[in-house]
This record gives sequence, structure tokens and C-alpha cells, in this order.
Amino acid sequence: MPWTLNTLASFIGFADFDAFCRSLTDDGEVPSNPVTNRHVNVKDDLTAGDELTLSWQPGRLCRVRYLGNLQFQVVASVATRLQPNDRFQCSLIIEGEPLFLTNLQQPGRPVTNYVCGRNGGIRFER
Repeated sequence: MPWTLNTLASFIGFADFDAFCRSLTDDGEVPSNPVTNRHVNVKDDLTAGDELTLSWQPGRLCRVRYLGNLQFQVVASVATRLQPNDRFQCSLIIEGEPLFLTNLQQPGRPVTNYVCGRNGGIRFER
């Protein structure tokens, strides 16, 4: 069994099962880690006019344009509630993680927040 536990621990980034156990906090939760996945820090990595294609399961696709000041506009979408010309704010996009949109503005609806890729995260292409 130790071999199995060591193998599983290595799949989630630990040297072995003992290293995983040492990383646990007193309440049994794994502590927060720095972002190591492919990501976009919007403020530093994008300029106004840049476009990204976001995708998530099942079969959702959304093309967005960065407007500056953490603001985005939806250019095109497939199989998602987001529609062309919707606007939202976002500061960090992490591949494989859910994407949190704040201040989502859609015609005829109150301003709200929205989560893309709740199960399985999102993918992005520039």
C-alpha cells in the first residue's frame, strides 16, 4: 500500500505520501498554493483589444475582447448564457480552474456575478 499512496501523492505534486501528510494543516485541509497553472494576470498580461477564446465543459465556447481596466466584452459564444455584447470584469484567468466573472452586465437583466467552468475549469487561447 505505501507504493500506491506514494504514487497518488506524486500525481498531485508531492515527493511522496509523507510529504503530502506534512503539508496538511491541523484541520485536515490542504493549504493554499501559488498559481502554477498556465494563467493570465489580466492587468499585466493583456492590453486593450486583445482577444481570448474561453472554453469549458460541456461544449461551451466564448470569445472575449479585453477593453482595459479589467473589463471584457463578449464577442461570440456557443452553448453558454453569455451573449455577444455582454460585459464583465475579471482579473485572473487560470487554466483548469473555474473562471469568476464579476459585474456581468446583460441587457434586460440585473448586474450579477457568474462562474464559468465550475466543474473541470476553463481552457483559454489567445
